[in-house]
Amino acid sequence: MADTGLLAHEYEQSAQMAREFTQAVLAIKKQHYKLPGAASLDAQEVAAWRRRIAELLLALRDALTQKGVAQGLAEKRQVVVPYPLVKRIERNKRGVLPRFLEDIEGVAVHLQLDAPALAERDIGLLDEIGQMLDAETSAAFRKLMRR
Repeated sequence: MADTGLLAHEYEQSAQMAREFTQAVLAIKKQHYKLPGAASLDAQEVAAWRRRIAELLLALRDALTQKGVAQGLAEKRQVVVPYPLVKRIERNKRGVLPRFLEDIEGVAVHLQLDAPALAERDIGLLDEIGQMLDAETSAAFRKLMRR
């Protein structure tokens, strides 16, 4: 029973982060590509989404480097990065992790500075992280259903 509870918590954590991340990235993309519905987005709302994604990215960076633990940032951040997601990214980015971490930090800075337009590379990185987050959420769900 305890295993099921742990798996349910893991799934809930991943699913919540995936929902938030996806919703924020969609709002940012609508504005970036001037898609239908972009005009209806409130500027303050988009700014809040940008800050939220930046916070998620910095929490992910901290989790991947253990920087947050060493500097006491883990307690200050309001974002909890699921451990299985950290492990998935470490596996997928094994040879290029330092560069990936630099890219994460760069996108977070662009989002925090409210840069008028993100580069296509920034959007690509957000998509890549979203795909890994979705894959981890699906994996957690499959583990839970096998119980």
